[in-house]
Amino acid sequence: MNFILILCLGFIIIYSCVSWLLPTLLSWLFKRKYHIKLKIGSIAVLKLILRDVSLSKDGYSVHIDEISFRSSCFNSEINKLVSVVIKSLKVTNNAEEKRNAVVETILKPLLSKQNSYSQVENLETEVSGQIEDHQHYSLKHQTLLEFRDKKLPPSLIMFAQFMGVHIFNASITIHDCGNDWYLHTTASEVHADGAAGGPARALVFSANISDAKARIISGRNALAEAAGSILVEGTVKADSPLNVEKIHTVISNPAVVLQDDLYDFLQRNKKTKLVAPSPPSEDHLATLIPRLSPVIPKILSLKIGPTSIGCVDNLTKTKFEVSLQSLLVNSRFSAASVAVSAVGAEVMRLPQVYVALQADGLRLSAKDSTLIFLNKVKLDAKLEKGTLNLYLIISTLNVTYEHSNVFLWYSSILQRIKKAKAMKLSQFTQKTWNAEAWWSRMSRSCALQGCAELRSVLIRCGRDIAAFGAGCSGLKVKFDQLLDTTEETYACCGRQWSAELLVDGGWAGAGRGAGPPRRAHHWGSHVLAVALVKWASHAPRQSKVEAMMDCLRLEWSPSLAQSILTFVDCMNEYRGFTEQSSTDSTQTSHEITMNVALSHINLFLIVSDTVCLMTRIDAVTFEKSKNKTGAVVSGLKMVEFIPFQGNVHCHRSDEIPSSFFHVKLARIERVPNIERNSLLLDFQFLENVEFDWSPNLHLKILTFIRAFRGFRNEIKDRRESIDVSRKKEMAKDWRVSFKTETNLGLALSKDNSMVFSTDDMTISYDHEIGLSIVWSHLKMILNGDEIVTVEGYSQERVSDDPDIRIERKANDGFVLSWNKVWAVNIESIRVIFPYKHRFAEAVQGDFVSLFKWLKHVHGIKKKSFTLDSPLPSDLHIKIDEILIEMSDDPFCST
Repeated sequence: MNFILILCLGFIIIYSCVSWLLPTLLSWLFKRKYHIKLKIGSIAVLKLILRDVSLSKDGYSVHIDEISFRSSCFNSEINKLVSVVIKSLKVTNNAEEKRNAVVETILKPLLSKQNSYSQVENLETEVSGQIEDHQHYSLKHQTLLEFRDKKLPPSLIMFAQFMGVHIFNASITIHDCGNDWYLHTTASEVHADGAAGGPARALVFSANISDAKARIISGRNALAEAAGSILVEGTVKADSPLNVEKIHTVISNPAVVLQDDLYDFLQRNKKTKLVAPSPPSEDHLATLIPRLSPVIPKILSLKIGPTSIGCVDNLTKTKFEVSLQSLLVNSRFSAASVAVSAVGAEVMRLPQVYVALQADGLRLSAKDSTLIFLNKVKLDAKLEKGTLNLYLIISTLNVTYEHSNVFLWYSSILQRIKKAKAMKLSQFTQKTWNAEAWWSRMSRSCALQGCAELRSVLIRCGRDIAAFGAGCSGLKVKFDQLLDTTEETYACCGRQWSAELLVDGGWAGAGRGAGPPRRAHHWGSHVLAVALVKWASHAPRQSKVEAMMDCLRLEWSPSLAQSILTFVDCMNEYRGFTEQSSTDSTQTSHEITMNVALSHINLFLIVSDTVCLMTRIDAVTFEKSKNKTGAVVSGLKMVEFIPFQGNVHCHRSDEIPSSFFHVKLARIERVPNIERNSLLLDFQFLENVEFDWSPNLHLKILTFIRAFRGFRNEIKDRRESIDVSRKKEMAKDWRVSFKTETNLGLALSKDNSMVFSTDDMTISYDHEIGLSIVWSHLKMILNGDEIVTVEGYSQERVSDDPDIRIERKANDGFVLSWNKVWAVNIESIRVIFPYKHRFAEAVQGDFVSLFKWLKHVHGIKKKSFTLDSPLPSDLHIKIDEILIEMSDDPFCST
């Protein structure tokens, strides 16, 4: 009996110690050592369960409904010696209590030092001054992040090896009474576990957060919401200096919803921190990577499952949603090695980094329509041996642009940004770091090489009209930083680079969703081309461009003109919301050398629904240098036909049977003359030229030219007036020369036709001398008969002519002793009239009538001659030989 009483008494004493003395002792220890208030409601002795546990410090409080302990000694399902299970964890901050503590510790002592109530208004200035002094002191003595030669605390290793934490129903709430907002996060389950040991003496840890949710609430509105599950696993070296070996992260089913008021909220609560710049002698950028390399994971993987990000614009009542099927990121990092230079100094090399990123099923939608769809994105980046290699692949990119919706969203966002800037007080800010210097250091440290591929690109756009689409089967961009450099140190924008652009089947057309065929022209496809462009910079102000373009087809139509005008109107609407910055008139010259080769060119100029002028060019070579610009055109033919009657096969010029204009080979040059401040345009027709003119063809060409001029004038009217200082325009000279057989045919009427034929003719204009015409041989053929032949013809302006001066002096009615003079020299003229010719009918009838018709069509009227009108030029003609023959009936007997 006594034993039972003693046992009961002992049990009561143990229970009292555990239930009352142990909580009191723990509270005293936490208060004394950590300055944390601890309160334990009750303890279950047999199961060692702590209930109703509260901790508080500096306005933050933690409340736990239940804490229990499990051990692998009693439960085989537990893999830890001690496993802590926490149920219903709540973390909150008492903002009012924290605010009162600040008032008690800072404001009241300052107020007690004031001698009068009138000095209280200067309190804010004094407090801010003390805070700034404290900031400057802390910044002066701050230390940079340094993880070299750091080790994990033994207590952390022991905790990870023998203990684990399992939390159910965790929540964190952070209040800010001053700005009336709070952050609320919850998680249904949080699990943290680890293990240490093994041959590698590594610390392996894992953390799993299930069904996590977070909300930012201001007033009664939720500004942002996020949800998802996170799993993090990693490996860290335990017994050696700190080194993070592996990090593996999996984010499952993330979902984010953002409200447009979040931007205003962030701007209102944005705090500017005064950061003192480091002394110029300290180079923190050079040691940034070595200092952080121990905590950079050597192997990192990130996997994100199906993702949804929504953003609500309350002004336009639009919800934008970004969805992603999967995202996978893998990286490898190798710390930088130290090398010894030739002078014996230690040089820190760049680390070796490899990053692989792949995203699938990226979609941006709004108002139940898809704006951007991207099937797959893959990026490979590798930094090795001082060279950064980038390789990007984008597959199946579809973009839809609807101007009315996009412009509405753009204007609402821009208005919100301007409103936030207007409400923001101007503050003095110091530049914490120089971004240009950082980029300059990075560009000098490593060479950059990259390649980007776009496959199956489609862009649709429209504005209350038929949709206009553009795309390409494939597009590849390759750029490389040249290894050879000159002695001059260039800025970031002046370094030597080379780039290549390859476009496979690029096209643009109205109302199309797929590319047109390659071998035939499909009506409505305005552009089709296959191009390769190479660019390289050889000096800060020198560049070279080489390009090859094949299968170039262009279609011009009134619908295309209307689409371009609509596009200009859209751009003007955007310009109305942006401030026009004044452009600097002092521009440095940039020398560009170009060499472009084009082949298989077809131009379709649609004049109306019944008329189309097609131009076929087999090849064009374009060259541009500092002193001259030139182009060589071969195989040019122009054909007239009726459009919209099926696809048109694009044949070579030799395979086209009939045409109204044909040039076999021609060269065009543009030569500037700095001394004369002039520009010469030289047109050289080197091989056969054929042109068949008719009044009907003239009207069709004139209709197209007038329509194009009207389009150009509308473009000028839509452009905003911008004050740009223009250079003094150069005088323009031109020269047209025919070096081979050239035939100009004129269809005068149904019965009469005329052909002018020559093999050597030059027509030129000089802004100082004037017009000049020279040919060696010219024939006029009427209805198949050679009528007129003129040889050795030259016509030019002369500055002085003694014969003209004598004639003007001999004429008493002339007032001026000299006038502008045309000097015409002809070696021989032969006129041969065959039997039964129609020269008078063709020339005096049809030719003169057509000449009058041309003046009427072009609106040319005879100007009235007044006293202020310039005098007509004098004409001095010299003919060495004239031959006129009249043929009779060869069968007539005399």
